[in-house]
Amino acid sequence: MQHKVLTIGWFTFLEASRTKVVWLMVAVVFASFFAGLFFSNTAITETRQIQVAVTNSAIRLGIVLLATLFVVATVSREREERGLEWLLSMPVCRIDYYLGKLAGFSAAALVATLMSCVPLAPYVPIHNLLYWAFSFYCELLIVVSFALFCALGVRYVAYSVFITMAFYVLSRSMAAISLLAENPILPNRTWTGELTTTVVEAISHILPSLNRFSETAWLIYDTPARDALVAVVVQTFVYLLLLAGASLFDLYRKEF
Repeated sequence: MQHKVLTIGWFTFLEASRTKVVWLMVAVVFASFFAGLFFSNTAITETRQIQVAVTNSAIRLGIVLLATLFVVATVSREREERGLEWLLSMPVCRIDYYLGKLAGFSAAALVATLMSCVPLAPYVPIHNLLYWAFSFYCELLIVVSFALFCALGVRYVAYSVFITMAFYVLSRSMAAISLLAENPILPNRTWTGELTTTVVEAISHILPSLNRFSETAWLIYDTPARDALVAVVVQTFVYLLLLAGASLFDLYRKEF
């Protein structure tokens, strides 16, 4: 089993290295760096902090989008070309296929994380950058796993990409949405307001708190506390298990 998983993961990683996604990631890194440089030059004070914040935000969004597109496109192309059926016709279990794909995408996410550190390295202390990189890699693992789940369950590429990015944006902004729902502008509460607050709170308990991953403050100010890193690791482990279980359940119930 281990040999099959490593083989599938290695070929998945090779596919990522031989496609244009690597050059697109390089382009995102350079574009993010120059965007941060531009905004820092227009600022009067805290130029370094503004450059780091803009570069961090642009890199994070760009890398997440590219990782989502690569995962969904790879799995969808295999399904359209009957590559999955051909692979499963050999002595390869479906769990081997899933774990191999996840391993290959995780390795590609690690390379993307290392590339993201390059434009930040001259302006951020090394220990802050290492904490941020570890957290960002955990964030990419959750996004990649969710994108793989959508790609296996949803037939159309556009739908899978949209669902994954909606999941990411909601997970990033759910804390702010919850705060707005709990503290409305108008003081009088109606039953619709109470229902909205309940629904928002329920969704916030389901989604991961990605707003606590790879925070900009870790790069600009102090290093994160140990509790923050433990929360990142625990959430990553829990959601990887949940997404793996959901993906394997959907994969095993299908007939090829």
